Amino acid sequence: MDIRINSGTYYNPYEKLSCSNNGILDEVKQTYDTQNKEVEEDTCKTVTKSSGENEAEKLKAMNTFLNERINTDKKAPYSHLADESGIINYNGVCFVCNNEKQALCLGDVSNPKDVLTIPLSGGGCLMVNRNNIGALSKAIGMFSPEDMGRIMRAIAQDNQCRRKQTEIETFEDSEDGVEEAWRQAAEETGCDGFGYDEQGKKTHITQLDISRVLMDKDESVLGKTVESALNFAENALYRLNNPMPGESDSDAVRAAKAGEKRFYEVFIEKLKALQ
Repeated sequence: MDIRINSGTYYNPYEKLSCSNNGILDEVKQTYDTQNKEVEEDTCKTVTKSSGENEAEKLKAMNTFLNERINTDKKAPYSHLADESGIINYNGVCFVCNNEKQALCLGDVSNPKDVLTIPLSGGGCLMVNRNNIGALSKAIGMFSPEDMGRIMRAIAQDNQCRRKQTEIETFEDSEDGVEEAWRQAAEETGCDGFGYDEQGKKTHITQLDISRVLMDKDESVLGKTVESALNFAENALYRLNNPMPGESDSDAVRAAKAGEKRFYEVFIEKLKALQ
């Protein structure tokens, strides 16, 4: 007799049950070994055709198993790696197991807008604050190959969505010609000014990113006119040419900023041609 749990997986209910002195569980196990049919919600009622105390004991044993199985299924993914407090420390990266939500959490996941939720192959999900995606890469070896693929695809898709939203916000309400000048500059320099590589991965903090933090959320970074866009571009180029004292970047970031600098040089030329 197979027991179907909600996940659709079949389990042997007697793997977790120890044999009792009165032989009841032995008899139930024999019933399991000799039958092969699906049992739905009335499983416990059809375990045996016997009556009286034996049937009550068998029913009790089955209920105990089902409750244990349900409680086990509600654990967070990879919870077998957690310590007694529900924390997984892998390569210095700390995950928190949330059994109630069946979620493996990385970073502050209290605000859904800041969280990327990724369904995992064994059930449950990984919830990661976007600010902690860099740390996630250090612990990617903890996950199964299938989950690695799910995580990488989810991050790439999220980057693409955020990039598209950034593009929309950048040119919203801008004067005609500004968006086209930006596109042409990106094509000529191979740098789009948004700070993403061909795989959709963020390369560095761009002048656009910095300006969005400093400006009012209701304002467009480029403004609404060619003149305002030109003013932004010239300021961006100045900051790239005059980094803050003591600012230290990796070789990859310096290369990305050099590309951004070339982009703004060409963008400025395109904007001046519109005046």
